[in-house]
Amino acid sequence: MSRSQKFSADLSSLSNTEQAAMVLMSLDRDQAIAVLRELPPENVQRLSSAMLNLEDYGEGASNRVLQRFIHDAAQASNIRSYSREDMRHMLDDALGRERGRLLGERLSALSSDSQLAKLRWLDAHSIAEIMRNEHPQIQAVLVACLSPKQGSQVLMSLPEGQRQDLLDRLSSLENISSLALEELDAVLSSHLNGSGSELKQQVKGERLAADLLKELSTQQESDLLAALSSMEPQRAARIEAMMFDFNELLSLPSQELKKVIEPLAVDLLATAVMDLPHASRSRILKALSRGRRSELSQKLRHGVKGYQAASVEARDEILGVARKLADLGEIIIDSRKLGIS
Repeated sequence: MSRSQKFSADLSSLSNTEQAAMVLMSLDRDQAIAVLRELPPENVQRLSSAMLNLEDYGEGASNRVLQRFIHDAAQASNIRSYSREDMRHMLDDALGRERGRLLGERLSALSSDSQLAKLRWLDAHSIAEIMRNEHPQIQAVLVACLSPKQGSQVLMSLPEGQRQDLLDRLSSLENISSLALEELDAVLSSHLNGSGSELKQQVKGERLAADLLKELSTQQESDLLAALSSMEPQRAARIEAMMFDFNELLSLPSQELKKVIEPLAVDLLATAVMDLPHASRSRILKALSRGRRSELSQKLRHGVKGYQAASVEARDEILGVARKLADLGEIIIDSRKLGIS
């Protein structure tokens, strides 16, 4: 068994991400920041999560992780780094001056410190805002340089007519010239470096506030909501409504859920669940008594007429009933009081 295999066997209880997190946590703050800056966004998120949730594995495990890192680093120490000038000369020699220049320019445009690389850290809405008023061909080049996942999210963030034109242009692309990449880099630079219109990251503040309040104790939540209500009563009401949505209703214990839905009209229940996933429908059906379950099943089999807006309204009405029952003390809808995580 090689030393690398021995280290892997000794650390089998730790994932590679957890081991990487332990190495980072052994560095001082500035060194750890420098490493994180070189990583792709998805890796930063995974490592940050691992660092926050890492258990105390003791000094022995920490030492073994560091020993493995030192061993692996030593194995790769004979790999020399290339400067951009070294790479340019190598490409010229391998491909000829003109082809080497073109490839070098393309690699430079897609390098980690290029404007394009910065887009990996933005959400789809922000990227769509950047490209919304640019020439359609620039839009197509930009999306072509994104990963398929991020590119699809940007595509769906655009108006429908613009999506269709962009997809048409994308499908007809055969190559991307260095001139197009330079133009795209200049466009992005004007937005990302502040000389263009202000770039805004899309956030849903009321949803963020609702999620934050759910993490607090009930007393802390009550105090903060009361204070907000005295200043912005309508906003406070919307936030409070977001703290208990239909998914949370479905996660209540069966007896609590039954108290809410058993007395309701079958038509109302059918409209509320008509566009929900099968699992959500089943959750409602299982909470009903046998007779009511049969009525609702029959109604759903025959089909329910109505638009999505009607379904949303029906769910809101059911949530209103649940809140009233909670105010009367007949049910508990706060997961913190029920011990539901």
